[in-house]
Amino acid sequence: MKFFYDNLGEEQYIMEEFVNGELLSYDGIAGRDKEIIFETAHVYPVPIMDIVNNGMDVMYYSYREIPEDLKEAGRKVVQTFDTNSRFFHCEFFRLLEDKPGLGKKGDIIGLEVNMRPPGGYTPDMMNYANDIDVYQIWANMVTYNEGYFDKESRPYCCVYAARRDGYNYAHSIDVVLSKYGHNIVMKERMPEVLSGAMGNDMLTARFPEQDQAIEFIDFYLKKI
Repeated sequence: MKFFYDNLGEEQYIMEEFVNGELLSYDGIAGRDKEIIFETAHVYPVPIMDIVNNGMDVMYYSYREIPEDLKEAGRKVVQTFDTNSRFFHCEFFRLLEDKPGLGKKGDIIGLEVNMRPPGGYTPDMMNYANDIDVYQIWANMVTYNEGYFDKESRPYCCVYAARRDGYNYAHSIDVVLSKYGHNIVMKERMPEVLSGAMGNDMLTARFPEQDQAIEFIDFYLKKI
């Protein structure tokens, strides 16, 4: 840090203050009058920049039950921005420590808003977690301003986990598939161009309980 400030030169910088928080997203589809047609949420335990810069394993998962404070914050964001007849992807921090001027540990803090579906395989995770076709829901919204799906059903917590080349993992892929084959819904070798952010060998799986999803992550990504 001292080296940076001692060698600023003539360049101008825009800097953001570091926030120690867990990344969360509130995702879904809004209707013509910004009404929520479909909503879900995801947890990203490891920051994406740490994953890319440090070559870390990738993991994130969906909530089976959206926390009420995240739901409230997300719905307020959807009402505030131009979300009419759109997918939305809203990102928040849950503070891991008190942050003067922002909030207390555990508070929800806004990060960014995107008028698009979440990236990567997250739309597929939305489908698997809810036993739906999110693209058909979007088409129904465009045509009828209605989703036409079972809004009360959210049977699974869906998780994305990806290993990295060059590490020694405790469990072979055959052992993982034998143990979790009935839970795994996708298995793919990621293209090299995407591997920096998404890992090399990915599995997507779904579970009735969040604890089971976290156990799967630990098992699949455990190193020797």
